Amino acid sequence: MKIVYDTGPVIFTQSCSFCHGSRANGDGPDASQLKIRPEDLSAVRANRSYLNHLMKEGVDGTGMPSFEYYSSYQRGSILDYLDKQYHIYSPSPPVSYSITSEEMQKANHTWDQTCSTCHGKDGQGIKLSAGFRPPPPNFTQYSLTPDRAFEVITKGYPNTQMSSYSGLPKGVRWGLVKLVLEKRKVEQP
Repeated sequence: MKIVYDTGPVIFTQSCSFCHGSRANGDGPDASQLKIRPEDLSAVRANRSYLNHLMKEGVDGTGMPSFEYYSSYQRGSILDYLDKQYHIYSPSPPVSYSITSEEMQKANHTWDQTCSTCHGKDGQGIKLSAGFRPPPPNFTQYSLTPDRAFEVITKGYPNTQMSSYSGLPKGVRWGLVKLVLEKRKVEQP
């Protein structure tokens, strides 16, 4: 019997799980040693080409290294494994919180006046924020599950430029989640 060592699950276990954890939720044994915690990959919803780019190049300012030494096939195997386990290529589920029109209006205003100064009006980021370490994700290519997005908006992302917006009313924060999730243009894997 021939053993295959370069399948998605094997590569993930050997190269990713020590930071992202065996369940891909960011709680690997080395995660606590990193200044910026690894993302909960089980909550990521993104386009394959964007994730492949992040894996190939790494993410500046974080512990996420370049995996350029893996072939395109091997990186794709890891991503396909994560998709099979956690549906990372899927659209984000809809927001289940009932947002009033007034809250949505305030969320739009907050996006325009505050969030867009780093994320850009369209969610792709701006020249200034491209220099952040790490830079913000491109929301036309990358999103999270609603609950995880709400958590990031509420608590911020420690040791990054993304600060907490817990002072905003709950419905406005859910409105921001809805805005962010609607920016992603889902591509077929």
